[in-house]
Amino acid sequence: MKALACLRKLLLAGIYAVGILGILATSNGDDDGIADAGCSLAFRGLAPLLDGSVWAGVLADSGDDPVDLVVWFDATGAEQARYTVGLAGSDNSVRVVAAATDANVGDVYVGGDFPGGILRLNSDGTIDLGFNVGSGFNGRVNSIAPLAGGDVYVGGNFSNFNGTIVSGLVRLNSDGTRDTGFIAVPVASVESVAPALDPPPGPVYSGGTGVPPIERWSSTGVADSGFNPSQTPVLSVLPAFDTSADVYVGGGFLGRIVRLNANGSVDAGFVVGAGFDGNVVSMARGVVGDIYVGGRFTTYRGNAASGIIRLNDNGSADDINFATGSGFSNSDASATGVASVAHTIDGSLEVFVAGNFVDYNGTPINGLVRLNVDGSVDSVFSVDLTVDGAPCNNATIPD
Repeated sequence: MKALACLRKLLLAGIYAVGILGILATSNGDDDGIADAGCSLAFRGLAPLLDGSVWAGVLADSGDDPVDLVVWFDATGAEQARYTVGLAGSDNSVRVVAAATDANVGDVYVGGDFPGGILRLNSDGTIDLGFNVGSGFNGRVNSIAPLAGGDVYVGGNFSNFNGTIVSGLVRLNSDGTRDTGFIAVPVASVESVAPALDPPPGPVYSGGTGVPPIERWSSTGVADSGFNPSQTPVLSVLPAFDTSADVYVGGGFLGRIVRLNANGSVDAGFVVGAGFDGNVVSMARGVVGDIYVGGRFTTYRGNAASGIIRLNDNGSADDINFATGSGFSNSDASATGVASVAHTIDGSLEVFVAGNFVDYNGTPINGLVRLNVDGSVDSVFSVDLTVDGAPCNNATIPD
């Protein structure tokens, strides 16, 4: 009897402990102890479409098992379609989302840590069976760059594609087979891929953690020996707006951003001074030579710039015409949480910003926002997403 009594006490203590942990895990952060209904979000990867809508990679946690999703939001932020990649974790996370140019409006490429590394979705969120990669990649896909001609560049941390040895950068045909006419062999993993603005098939840039950290390849995958940069590590590359062969480079090196000339030397006309105090992870073209820069920084050239900034062609901050105020913040004070920026392509001149932030310039934002051309929040766009019956309206998931 004494043994049963002791066992009963142990069980009750365990139940009590679990209950306390459950309250702590679901508390809304207030002192009232009331559990917070809903789910938390974090976003990575953006693919704007011509109608003002956008595909986005989503990590959603409703209190059960977190899941990785790809969701198509319309121009108001309402969900139109979704695809569930799998339970959250390193084996399923979405790293990149890119709009397909050779398929129907709304189709999208998705890359990440999931088995095979890449897939193409139809506009209704179903798998596009016309894009068959077989066993796909044996490692993570970090970057996808579709071409108007139907091919798509893929960069990442992989060494094999569908049974064939490859090295971090491949070009796939529109049906998912490997384009054997592209023979590039990067020396290490590729974090970012960006075709030059020349009509395809033209040169393509790849940036990563190898030596050299950024390379320019011909349309057949031959490294351009006349391009000799020195920046490392590279996390994002963005070709300039003309056919000058200049390219913007962002990453973790000193200053975090430069513009390189056609030969790989630093363009002295793009003056960054001390640059950013944190990594540049994403860049997008603006309207007239300016660029949007997103990342984990809080200052640029010694002035406040939390997570997002628009730079003029000469490297100066366009903080008068694009005023971000206090910028982005999240529950982790050491990071701003911006993961992706993408300019809209519907003529609105706005920009989407994705990450795990909870606030933009004093306005509560749940990880995905569309900013007006002046830097203010476009209030028309508000994310409307439900997971496991719970509305996703909580603070975003911290890193």
